[in-house]
Amino acid sequence: MVADFLRESVLPSHQSGELAGETEPFVALNTRKYEIRRERDSWFSLGDGLYIIPCEGLPLVYEVSAAERRVHLLINSMGELLNRPDLEQFIRSGLRQAQPLAAAPDAAPQRASRDDDASPCTLASEGAFGLMLSLTTNCNLQCSYCYIRGGASQVYMPWSLAEQSIDYAITECMNRDLKRISLSFHGQGEPSLSWRTLCRATNYFSQQCRDHGLHGTISLTTNGLINDRQIRFLAANRVQTAISMDSHTESLNALRPMRSGKKLLPCLLRTLRKCESLDLDYSVRGTITPLNVQDMPAFVGFLSKFTHCKEVQFEPLAAKGRASTVSLDDRFYDDYIAAFCAARREGIRNRVNVVHAAAQLEHTRSSFCHAAGKDISFCVSATGTVSSCYEHMDDTPDNRFAYGKYQDGAFCIRPDRRASLRNAVQLKTQCDGCYLSTTCAGDCYADKDQNGRRCYVNRGIARSEMFLLSLGNIIGSESQ
Repeated sequence: MVADFLRESVLPSHQSGELAGETEPFVALNTRKYEIRRERDSWFSLGDGLYIIPCEGLPLVYEVSAAERRVHLLINSMGELLNRPDLEQFIRSGLRQAQPLAAAPDAAPQRASRDDDASPCTLASEGAFGLMLSLTTNCNLQCSYCYIRGGASQVYMPWSLAEQSIDYAITECMNRDLKRISLSFHGQGEPSLSWRTLCRATNYFSQQCRDHGLHGTISLTTNGLINDRQIRFLAANRVQTAISMDSHTESLNALRPMRSGKKLLPCLLRTLRKCESLDLDYSVRGTITPLNVQDMPAFVGFLSKFTHCKEVQFEPLAAKGRASTVSLDDRFYDDYIAAFCAARREGIRNRVNVVHAAAQLEHTRSSFCHAAGKDISFCVSATGTVSSCYEHMDDTPDNRFAYGKYQDGAFCIRPDRRASLRNAVQLKTQCDGCYLSTTCAGDCYADKDQNGRRCYVNRGIARSEMFLLSLGNIIGSESQ
């Protein structure tokens, strides 16, 4: 393992901690600062956004600046490299030869363009207003890991609230001179169960965007239990559709049981075939648990047979909602990284874009998503609570993301709470000096991640991605 190599070759006295162990102190080496964070999760910081990252037994050199990012691979051993008296000069001369990272890896282009502002669960970008409508708390599934316990109640958003939400968003764009706006259907339950309101909101939003000269995008996150008529509507209105699907094996039925008692897998396979026949471009979002982690590479290969599937996003199980009592050991996160990297390679072979949200190197941002930062989301619950996070929609005093309420025909916004969310600093203490901090921006603002496992996963996947991107920028070994 990389950590073993470093112990023997660089720091023979170092005793590496386990994944959840404490951070090791800085060690002076060749007048540089070196830090081991976790087992198999190490890097050297040379300052000014320049890092050496051990990967696959070889050193990666990664440079991050406000303008661009560059990565190249060295064939030198770590010991040889770190003992060079001209280390920084040697590295920077190599970086001058390296091409900046492309907007997305060329090896696996997306089948269709995608506007990140269109989905509440993707990454934040500035200068857009994000409106999310949670049309209902009802759901026809009872997923074992549901973050918000969907289906525990059956509340539906009235049309008057949906209409007023769109009007408020349009007015905000006009007042703030914003040119882009997104409408997403997501939140507390399955949006397609409130189909009439969804269609009416889609048409009304599109008309308002045309009337006010705004560039609008619409997205839907669905469990996939949609029929031909609904798919045809989504395709005709260019609704960017994300289908939640975790596997193509029987594990899916265990993770996402239907309330009717039927098996979900055959229903989703029918939905995929309908999307293909009706020309609906869609993406797939999978939650990974110990039950389906080994399915990931084969699942990507399976989805590649559906030509309208443009992207697959995987994320590990989060201990919240129905999964709040689940305890995952360190082995699961190692398995997730390995399976994701194998799935990524399978995607490259089959021209399917496989992503993990916090490790997309093409993104530079100060906020991971719109739950905090300059352009916080306007998420409206079925009962009128306004929140910046679609996972936290309860109207309770301890919900730090709630900053308004629809009352007496108007939105009452709390300026103090809204300002607090806009000014929130997401980067944590452990982000200091991390080479991924401007990519993940501290990761999910709602999750504390006290044991550092999300950071461990993000960096593990990012290193693999850097390795792929660096293969065209291999720098030779020069004598000192």
